[in-house]
Amino acid sequence: MTPTECKTVLEDNLSESIHFATDLRHVLDEEREALQRRDTVALTDTAARKQSYVIKLDELDGKRKEFCRACGFEDSIDSVPQMVEWCDDQAEVRASWEQFLNVAETCSLKNSSNGAIIRVRQAQIKDAIGLLRNGTKESNTYGPKGQDDDGPQARSLAEA
Repeated sequence: MTPTECKTVLEDNLSESIHFATDLRHVLDEEREALQRRDTVALTDTAARKQSYVIKLDELDGKRKEFCRACGFEDSIDSVPQMVEWCDDQAEVRASWEQFLNVAETCSLKNSSNGAIIRVRQAQIKDAIGLLRNGTKESNTYGPKGQDDDGPQARSLAEA
């Protein structure tokens, strides 16, 4: 494959990747808003859409890696930058690659932030259930076998 042919295929892949990563970034913003509103319906919707974008981005990444191998580049973290260097005499593909990396990094940061909010909320719910069941924040709702693990002092939520 010539550098010009390589450039065309890579540009198409990166254009599509940027499109889906940008859509993912918007969904992550919507997820954050739903978390702030505590809107479980919106969270369910954003989770499904987020998953579909992640799957599509994984597919595009796989195609990019496969294309790199087909063009004779090693399967490594540097394969795309090396291929860009080889086929991109005008630095057009390099700009797209950098744009994609920037959007992907933003998505990663937003997803980590949303995940942190979810973990805090889960801990708050666990603490609230523990307080309702036996008056302590540290209690578990269930043991490792899925059974009540709080011992004789535990009360059901109906008794609380």
